[in-house]
Amino acid sequence: AGEIIGTSTANGLVYDSKNANEKVTYNTLKIPFGKKFQLQLADGTKVFLNSGSSFRFPTAFPSQGNRTVFLSGEGFFDVTKDKKHPFQVKTDEMDVEVLGTKFNVNAYENEKKTDVVLVEGKVALFADIEISKDKVVTLNPGYKGSKFKNQTSIATEKVNVKPYIAWMSETLVFKNSKFEDM
Repeated sequence: AGEIIGTSTANGLVYDSKNANEKVTYNTLKIPFGKKFQLQLADGTKVFLNSGSSFRFPTAFPSQGNRTVFLSGEGFFDVTKDKKHPFQVKTDEMDVEVLGTKFNVNAYENEKKTDVVLVEGKVALFADIEISKDKVVTLNPGYKGSKFKNQTSIATEKVNVKPYIAWMSETLVFKNSKFEDM
């Protein structure tokens, strides 16, 4: 309708929260290979998207319910705390729910698994649309949750988070990797 919903900055896009009570409208960002992008959602959450990623998000979050976004590819999330409105990242294989935290999601379509690495805070992971307490996996900082395609369980392990978020500072980290994998 010709209204400004966000502004462009040197680092990316910043969305305005003034339209929070209006009908939810979604945008999709597709990041070309070899590029990265940063945006700030209407609630103040910062999202850093890696190359080859697709991110679907509302221009403003509704005043009721969850704050839900959709990711294919890789993104780092610095989520604004809001206990009344949990933040959800949905991927093809696994969903992440948080109240306020920092974490990385790697969910490229051509990968064998989806990984979530928690840097700060706490997240709940689930692989099923129908959430039940026995299927929810909770991560603490310094842990990774992984779900292989066509499997229902989510495995967890303690990790050094730095290699998983090195892409944000344009650093590549290889440890015990085969040359063909690199």
